[in-house]
Amino acid sequence: MDIMTLRNYEALGPFEIKNFLAEAASKSAKAAAKSYLNAGRGNPNWVATEPREAFFTLGHFAVQESKRVMDV
Repeated sequence: MDIMTLRNYEALGPFEIKNFLAEAASKSAKAAAKSYLNAGRGNPNWVATEPREAFFTLGHFAVQESKRVMDV
């Protein structure tokens, strides 16, 4: 990849990158006669703290239970 192409990619925002990658995947799938599932839902939900905390609490519980069972 040449330096100008890399500089163009550096200027892209997160949604522009997402759109670029989705378009590239769609073209590749069409060329290979495969189906492409775009499961994107727009804005990434990076700050959904309640479900994230619940998920990690469940994971913490699973690790504790695994250790408890393995130590017996």
